[in-house]
Amino acid sequence: LLGLKVGRYVDERFDVEKSTRAAVKYLKKLYQMFGSWDLAIAAYNAGPGSVLERLKKLGRERFWDLTNLPEETLNYVPRFYAVLSVAKEYLESACPVKDRLVKVKVIGRASLYRISKKLGVSYKTLKYYNPHFRRKVILRKGTLYIPYSALTPKLKRISEKAEILVYIPRRKERTLHIARKFGIAVSLLKLYNRVGKFVRRGQSLI
Repeated sequence: LLGLKVGRYVDERFDVEKSTRAAVKYLKKLYQMFGSWDLAIAAYNAGPGSVLERLKKLGRERFWDLTNLPEETLNYVPRFYAVLSVAKEYLESACPVKDRLVKVKVIGRASLYRISKKLGVSYKTLKYYNPHFRRKVILRKGTLYIPYSALTPKLKRISEKAEILVYIPRRKERTLHIARKFGIAVSLLKLYNRVGKFVRRGQSLI
């Protein structure tokens, strides 16, 4: 209902960005339904039907007046506010952001292990931050999340100025054609990938 793809190879409920956006969208919808963040958060956990049923049965309008909701839900709402308070305090403090996630777009079929070798990022790190790839393989297109601190110095420089993209050709291609396809200089493509006039099928390129 919220546009997340769930399949054999990809489960976007575990995609750190897409699942967060979906959660925000759902919470907004619940807030519009209940007119209260307490009730919206409770409905997020227990389901809107359960909350509506209790409100109707008790003739109440506040979450804190409800009874017989699952214990998990009764605990979920105060825990939600506790986490929110900690996050807000952190953001408002003078603490510097220690790390951030960098998005890497992948076009083509490749395993996470192979991509980790190309990017110089440990396979363990790539797996940990990308659980939405259920079989640890990208079939056609996908987005990987990598901590900035885990990137090589070369990729850190790229990520400050441009998008990082990994391309895996399905057939032999001319380097010139690939450069034109992505709007970059041939010399830059050769510099980062040490390739000649042609790129073979399945060869990973940054």
